[in-house]
Amino acid sequence: MRSPAFALAIAAILAAWVAPAGAQEKKPFAADPAYADCIATIADKPKEAFDKAQGWRARGGGIGAEHCAALALIELDQPGEAAVRFEAIARKAEAGSLRDRTALFDQAGNAWLLAKGAEEAENAFAEAIKLSPRDPALWIDRAQARAMQKDWRGAETDLNAAINFDRSDPSAFVLRASARSALGRRVEARTDIDAALAISPDFPDALVERGAMKRAAGDRNGARADWIRVLSKSPKTSAAESARAYIEALDFNPDR
Repeated sequence: MRSPAFALAIAAILAAWVAPAGAQEKKPFAADPAYADCIATIADKPKEAFDKAQGWRARGGGIGAEHCAALALIELDQPGEAAVRFEAIARKAEAGSLRDRTALFDQAGNAWLLAKGAEEAENAFAEAIKLSPRDPALWIDRAQARAMQKDWRGAETDLNAAINFDRSDPSAFVLRASARSALGRRVEARTDIDAALAISPDFPDALVERGAMKRAAGDRNGARADWIRVLSKSPKTSAAESARAYIEALDFNPDR
């Protein structure tokens, strides 16, 4: 069974290709019935979707066929190959608008994250940022790639940018808290966690981190309360898996 983190990464890759609500701009090939048919096949029959895309490409399907094939490769657990294809499409003149090319580089970056290619992911996100430097989600994505390389200062810098553009996303504050904690700046990290919970009181990742901070400070009951809240409010998330592991560790070592 795939992990929640894997599912979330796939969701991020797909979301990077969805235009904002109300946007009038259309993808260069989205209206093609062959593309719609190929995309509709991916979730249940990714190998069939990939074969369809390859056949369509041979018949002149162009980047629509190439894009569907790349998405199918994600479902076929070949994210590295998918990332290479997303980047190749993004660099083609017919890839579409600036928004389209940004989304393609973002998809490439998220695919590289799935493939554990943190450096390649950072480079792909950097290309996306060059095209759309005021998009906070791109800065968050690159921060995650930098965090995978333990480049905590670089991650913090990117998260500072993301928060400057949008202070309403609790995930940016949680990620910055992680970077600051890794840098030994725990007071600032706790401030970020409090900011995330002020935005969204039940945000699961923030509750997990606050619980860990409470446990480190000796507040076992407070830590348990935060982790149980995660299990109650967000039981099917990766944060819930972390909370469950923390609780088990707490029970296994009652005096520590």
